[in-house]
Amino acid sequence: MIYYPNIENSDIAAFDIFNPSQSASKISLYKKVTQQRQVDATMTTTVRDDGDKIFVDIDISKDSGAASGMITLSYSSEMLTYDSATPGSALNGFLVQTNGSVPGKIASAFAGSEIIPDAGGTMITYQFTKSAKAITGTLLVFDLVCNELIDTDTVTLLKVEAVGASYVVGGGEPTPPPTTPPPTTPPPTTPPPTTAPPTTPPADARILRTEFVSEVDNVVKVQVTISADSSAASGMYTLVYDPSIFTFKSHTQGAALSGFLVIANSENDGEVVVAFAGSEMIPNAGGVLGTFELTIKDGVAK
Repeated sequence: MIYYPNIENSDIAAFDIFNPSQSASKISLYKKVTQQRQVDATMTTTVRDDGDKIFVDIDISKDSGAASGMITLSYSSEMLTYDSATPGSALNGFLVQTNGSVPGKIASAFAGSEIIPDAGGTMITYQFTKSAKAITGTLLVFDLVCNELIDTDTVTLLKVEAVGASYVVGGGEPTPPPTTPPPTTPPPTTPPPTTAPPTTPPADARILRTEFVSEVDNVVKVQVTISADSSAASGMYTLVYDPSIFTFKSHTQGAALSGFLVIANSENDGEVVVAFAGSEMIPNAGGVLGTFELTIKDGVAK
């Protein structure tokens, strides 16, 4: 076994196992997306009112070319209570998971073996229940953010426009709040000039590492760790392996992603795509994101 540990500040960290002369016998971890491409596609937000329920549809326009990604919808937790999320036709056959545990914010991650259909369509429909404050004439504001949208090659970040929405409960114009005269404030004083201390540019804060953990009973464990101070609240990484040598067995969520929503898509032989999203950032100390288990196939020479 030849093992190359901690290949930092590179786009790919990898190690070779068994026969180094076989270039296919390699497990590669993509540090993050390494390319960006602008796509002429738009995510839009549409709001519907039905009794005490509010429905919010997130649609994507045609020809996005996306195979996985993550979105966040922000809303007023004083006016609405989040109920559920239902995948739409655009994500039919995709692995979709949603985290709505934090009032006022919903994060949804999705991954598929194929791209979103060229025709686009509804990605997700969110359902809410109105609170007693959401009376007729109340203005509701929904902000939509596309955190990540990834191409099929798993390393290209697709740049699209994301558009939120405003909606008045019961239709019509929003009821204006009562007006109060502005307070009188004294004129501002100018403080004496100060000289700011020199700043040191931060180091690369998003270093991922692959670490060989063990091989027991033909099961190889590979651990993925992230360095300290990553300031990351969501992301995606891909494990690429040789399907003629290994069979994917499992992925276990690590301590650094405790409380995060994590999904692993292994539909394609030879790769596992892992997406994660949380309401808070990864702890400053960093740590283990996840552990992969791969089974060595019978007949493979060691």
